[in-house]
Amino acid sequence: SSDPQFDVVGLVRSEASAKKLMAKTKCSLEEVVISDVTQMQFEDVGDDSQQNPWPRALDGTEAMVICTSAVPQISKLSVIKAMLKIPLNILAKK
Repeated sequence: SSDPQFDVVGLVRSEASAKKLMAKTKCSLEEVVISDVTQMQFEDVGDDSQQNPWPRALDGTEAMVICTSAVPQISKLSVIKAMLKIPLNILAKK
């Protein structure tokens, strides 16, 4: 159910993510913006109102909720280091 108080827009980094979001939420294309927000250059923005680093669809936005689906990746080196410390911890009775 849509809240008439808010115009909700999903911001995704890729077309593939947009398709997934639209399939899962049954939202329309007008409710999804594709933009890689990790590549925005705020320091390059001048006083010219025509220049801004965000997608035009977000102009006038009053609030933003940021959600991520990032999954932490454990490096093999950190696992090896942790395993090598086990005997030392046992000897030190930690």
